[in-house]
Amino acid sequence: MKNLICCPVTVLLASLVLSGCSTPPKILYTDYKNNTGKLYPDYEGLVKYNLAASILLIKEQDNEIKIASIPVESDKLLVLHPADTWGVTTHLKVAKIPNTNLLKQVDIEVEDKRKAIIEQIGSAGAALVGALGIASATGVSLPLAIDTQVFLQPPKPEALTVTGSVENPSNAFDMKIDPVPIGSIPYDDFIKKASVDKQSVLAYSACRHATVTITVAGSKMKFSTIVADPNFVQLAALPTKGSVTMHSECGVDTSDVPGSASTSTELISTFINQAKAVRDARPTK
Repeated sequence: MKNLICCPVTVLLASLVLSGCSTPPKILYTDYKNNTGKLYPDYEGLVKYNLAASILLIKEQDNEIKIASIPVESDKLLVLHPADTWGVTTHLKVAKIPNTNLLKQVDIEVEDKRKAIIEQIGSAGAALVGALGIASATGVSLPLAIDTQVFLQPPKPEALTVTGSVENPSNAFDMKIDPVPIGSIPYDDFIKKASVDKQSVLAYSACRHATVTITVAGSKMKFSTIVADPNFVQLAALPTKGSVTMHSECGVDTSDVPGSASTSTELISTFINQAKAVRDARPTK
């Protein structure tokens, strides 16, 4: 009777392992803040990262006024937990943009030891892309920074037009923001599901196209750019072995082989520090 029970189990295990299907990585997500909104102690060295928000930095460069969408940390802080199963281990190697808690690149490798374990027990079987330059204006007090999160609370998935100013009414602007991309998920809905059900995806802020018209020194200027909205997430499938590399503004690339971060991503930390400083000194209203 013992053999009648054991053999079907080992045959089933062998059939699952030897079926030729690769095993996707499995992870769980949690929001690092508890119910009181405070941070709890981390004694395990958990993998944590902030979803990106955007500051639109308007500056003069090469005798032209340009706009760049600079990623900065939002208040959405995620924790990644590898959800390993019997004989399968997910290895995550995370690199962040220097001096930030923003992801630069995630390397993934799934180590599947099920076949070896079964054999041992005797079984048979992810520069500033998209910046638009225009003629330089004279007497402009630059740089300016538009903090887009001021206009994205509470969460708004639909298209919207907002107006505001930077530091004083003479630097007035209006911004038309497209709807969140098709398939975007509200942050709270994602956390509710991903903290219980194992995921094989990396979450990143939804990337929304925006058109900004701003008056500087009496001249109207129009720019097209990208805004990262952390109130909604998009998902990128994690490769069994490979990497996910963040774009310099918003979005990701995935690859089946480990990669290296682009030069533009390496240099973006300099612009992040500048954008934060300008935002704090010259607030968006």
